[in-house]
Amino acid sequence: LLDDEDDEEKESRVDMMKRYLGDNIKENLGLKGFFLQRKLQKMQTLDELHVFRQAYVSAILHSKGKDKAIELRDEFDQRMYVRFSLEAPEFLD
Repeated sequence: LLDDEDDEEKESRVDMMKRYLGDNIKENLGLKGFFLQRKLQKMQTLDELHVFRQAYVSAILHSKGKDKAIELRDEFDQRMYVRFSLEAPEFLD
């Protein structure tokens, strides 16, 4: 079980990821990213952000193409995970 300090640290990681993703959505999708932004604002855990990844990458792909989608997906993964596997993503500390 996590103690309070870990919870606070995770909270700040979530906030950091939300700010980073929000900026990217604004920059790459503009108004088209409105509903994605709304969805993002509701995220409260790293697990929720992990699930959000698919919608985020998909939106970038449809708007900006494959190269940009791959670039931002890889950036997302670098910030979010130590080692990425679909079965068991490991979150960075």
